[in-house]
Amino acid sequence: MSQIDRQLEKQFEQLFKEWCPGRIQFWNYTPHKSQLTLKLSREDQQGYLKIVATGITDLQCEASWDASAIAIFENCSGWLLTDYRALHQVHYIIQAEAFEVHVVPSDDKLTNAN
Repeated sequence: MSQIDRQLEKQFEQLFKEWCPGRIQFWNYTPHKSQLTLKLSREDQQGYLKIVATGITDLQCEASWDASAIAIFENCSGWLLTDYRALHQVHYIIQAEAFEVHVVPSDDKLTNAN
């Protein structure tokens, strides 16, 4: 794993500490780009996190769930988003070539990642 990948994992970890527990929802799926956009929000916080997964190779989750301990990390097949605590109840995994995470202020609308 490169230094840049470690830094990315740390950035993802910091963002998810702020936003979890929260509610994660499928927002948009673009099959021809193999791209899924998720929205992570909390009732007690303005705005939301926009999570974009590109080059999806595995998708094992519901369309929405209560996220408690989301993590994104690199493994031998690319990048993996998982919810560790929820794993004991239902299996939540998204494997993709890349992830982007953006904080969206409350007055902005979620737009598709192109």
